[in-house]
Amino acid sequence: MRRREMRGFEWAGLRLRIEVPHGVEPERDWQLPPAFVALPDDSQECDLQITFDPRCDAIAGAAETTWLHEGEIVEAGRVGPDRWLRLVGDGRTVVADPDFRQVHVGIPTTASCATSPIAHPLADLILIHRALEQGAIALRASASLRDGSALVLLGDSGFPVGSDDAALWQGWLLLRPEAVGVRVSPLPSTRCM
Repeated sequence: MRRREMRGFEWAGLRLRIEVPHGVEPERDWQLPPAFVALPDDSQECDLQITFDPRCDAIAGAAETTWLHEGEIVEAGRVGPDRWLRLVGDGRTVVADPDFRQVHVGIPTTASCATSPIAHPLADLILIHRALEQGAIALRASASLRDGSALVLLGDSGFPVGSDDAALWQGWLLLRPEAVGVRVSPLPSTRCM
């Protein structure tokens, strides 16, 4: 069995620990979203831990709900207190504890996810669920950022072309309450225009 190690990342205020096979450099080999910032190796605290377990894709039971996320059909259900999500297209499966703090990703041998086991849209789905457990809301929206403030427009209406704002995002955004104000964060698949 190949040795694996845990690597720390930060995304939108969430501290992640992701299991990485020995010899893999996630920043180089997995093409992680640019918003994932590597943390020092000694960073042990985390809000979300992602490990890989091939047994996850053998979950029994019928889906309780199905929806379309960014062009992918997603099924979801429960096994005891745990929750599960499955991408119908490639069969990657997530099993998580009730708080979405401990997440196990199952990758069937037929899956084509060479860039990353949490490649689109799995990272989005995992991060949405964890952030929702922390009181965030997920919106399909556009946002304009300038000087630490954000203007958020609901839906895919967008902003006028040629806007001089520092950043324009369109897609799924998370709004999470903080001590002062609300933090607006794009999901990894959200386009920066």
